Amino acid sequence: MKLLVSAHFKKDYKKLPQKIQIKVDKQLRILAQNPSHPSLQVKKMKGEHSKYQFWEVRIDLFWRMSFQKDKDVIKLCRLGPHDEVVKNISQFFRGIA
Repeated sequence: MKLLVSAHFKKDYKKLPQKIQIKVDKQLRILAQNPSHPSLQVKKMKGEHSKYQFWEVRIDLFWRMSFQKDKDVIKLCRLGPHDEVVKNISQFFRGIA
């Protein structure tokens, strides 16, 4: 799979502590190779987000990243604490409606 990185994702990544960046890098490698790998714990985001096909990947107990997928491309949207990722994803679907 090809990974496309949004400007928001890049900004979020730069704010992370280095040890979390290392975890994110590992999960990104796995995501690119096998998006259904069990360690990613991928799940479709529910509620208003589900209409736009946003997915969530678990980095660890606290950190998450969100993405959209289209055929063989994954667009990385947001990265951060679970609640922040869910809240901030709205920036992506407001302009779609």
